[in-house]
Amino acid sequence: MNSSMTRNWSAPRRDTLIRVVAAITISLGVGSLVRAQQAEVQWQKPPHYVGEPLLIRVTAKQFESDVQPTCEPGPPPVDLAIGFVDVRRSESSYLQRDTTGRVTQYSSITYMYDFHVVADRAGTYRIPSFTVKQGSRVATTKPFDLRVQDIPIDPDMRVSLVMPSGTLYPGQQVPVTIEWSYSGDFNNISYSTLRIRSSLFNIFSFEDEPVGRRDEALLIVTTQGIGRLKAEVTQRTLDGRRFMVVSARRLMLIDKAGEYDLAPIVASVDKVTRWGRGFLGGREPVATTRIRAIGELRKLVIEPLPLNLAPPSFGGAVGKGFSIDVKVDRSVVRVGDPIELTVTLVGDGALESAGLPALATSADEPNAGLDPTWFRLPDEDAAGIVSDDGKSKRFVVTLRVLSESVSEIPPIAYAWFDPQTQTFQTDRSDPIALRVESARMVGAADVENAVEGDDVVESGGEIMPVPTPAAPVLEPDSFDLTGADLSIELDPDRLLVNDSERFGGYPTHAAIYSVSILLFLIAWWRRWAAEVDPELVRRRRVFKEQLRQIAYASRLPRQQAAGQIADALRHMAPHANGSLRGQIDHLVSRCDVLAYAREVDSGQGVEPTLQEEAIAVAQIIAKEAA
Repeated sequence: MNSSMTRNWSAPRRDTLIRVVAAITISLGVGSLVRAQQAEVQWQKPPHYVGEPLLIRVTAKQFESDVQPTCEPGPPPVDLAIGFVDVRRSESSYLQRDTTGRVTQYSSITYMYDFHVVADRAGTYRIPSFTVKQGSRVATTKPFDLRVQDIPIDPDMRVSLVMPSGTLYPGQQVPVTIEWSYSGDFNNISYSTLRIRSSLFNIFSFEDEPVGRRDEALLIVTTQGIGRLKAEVTQRTLDGRRFMVVSARRLMLIDKAGEYDLAPIVASVDKVTRWGRGFLGGREPVATTRIRAIGELRKLVIEPLPLNLAPPSFGGAVGKGFSIDVKVDRSVVRVGDPIELTVTLVGDGALESAGLPALATSADEPNAGLDPTWFRLPDEDAAGIVSDDGKSKRFVVTLRVLSESVSEIPPIAYAWFDPQTQTFQTDRSDPIALRVESARMVGAADVENAVEGDDVVESGGEIMPVPTPAAPVLEPDSFDLTGADLSIELDPDRLLVNDSERFGGYPTHAAIYSVSILLFLIAWWRRWAAEVDPELVRRRRVFKEQLRQIAYASRLPRQQAAGQIADALRHMAPHANGSLRGQIDHLVSRCDVLAYAREVDSGQGVEPTLQEEAIAVAQIIAKEAA
């Protein structure tokens, strides 16, 4: 039977089956290879030293490109810290031909995660596995062992952290100086390998001066990586020994209170222990060793600001020598006009966090601001802009005068906290004289007569409308039948009239019905109007008067027309919403420029675009407020 089966199974069919099975096996193998997620770990070559960051890189492959996967290390052992540094992504594609000749394109995406590992003690550490996740896709690296050795302390090297003594406060800018010194042969030091680290660098933010191409640099290690600081190289005698000193200054920005026990600052560098001859006969290092220096322990105490003792004019500034200066955009205004105050703050401190306090006077500080009964102050806080050199901060505030009895912008106080004296200090701006004129309002009768009149005459320097004479009213005569037709109609055609044609026929009936409906609507409207709030009625009447005033301004000379438009907008401005006030202020300013121009009025009218913009804004205010 086996022989018969062998004879029936032809060689071509057997070869075809083998090819199919091989193709399925290869495709399944390639598919599983493409779909399988992979994670590998690499680490920096030894030697590894205590306190110095060691780079570990996790490479993840075969993940999708839609969402970046996460990479988390397992729990680290005692005395070992693992910190994330950066992640990068690369993408590549390739073509693969199977046994059937079909070409398939595959894409490969690789993510590389960098971590820094720092050990506090010498010994062998078990680095935990890293897990890469992207939804349901997971890949894990294998744990490995890492040997860390201690660095011997060199008596010829020193490092220190110089900070001002005394209590520190949030918002304060503190100068910090880093000094590295070496008294041995400086030629034996590989300065490019110098690294300085301190826990202080990872607690607070710092401002550093940029390093130029020709500047000396001091390298520090933080959780963000290696930083370069602009440095200065000097020589100094310490304890009877000559040292080469490299120092760098940083500005520390304190943003929170608390007590911090700082670990000693540490510096480490490679020192050449043996020299040899190079290929070209020059001197080259053959063997090196790592040496280090340790600074002193420090305790940093940052006290909270005594805000319970702060005056109302305290704006959050901490430093010394602050001063305030106030300027206005104009000194002659009308009641209700906007005044733009430019407040400039100058001082030695963190201006980014300094703001303006409430400008209104208070019971605790009655002479340190603006009286709300005389000035309308903005509700929002002003956002300041720090100058490019960082030495001043400018605020712009808009307010309005509410009474013509105001004669000046009173002094504005600004308080700050001085950390050296631990007290609040106050500076005041100079008063600014103002001339406030009353706002004019045109009555309804004046506007109506002016609009309805056809002619105007000049009287006393003003254009006065001439009212149109009214038509004479005739008294009715007494009852008189003279000329009346008293004859009796006898014509049947005229006497026999259809009822539908009586009293004028259909047109008259339609007119009677229409008038009846109109009277009903008028009665309904009068009843509705009687129920409307009287204040709303008065407001509508005022808006209508001011709209007429703006419309009539086209008949007046330029200066008089500009003043009339400005007066109308001032009366309507208190009822405008916040989005329109800026446009109103702009129109009023343009009108004031024309109204207070020094040149004699030439008699030309105001610009049509200015009047059209004023009418459009006034109509919006009237529609929204009424």
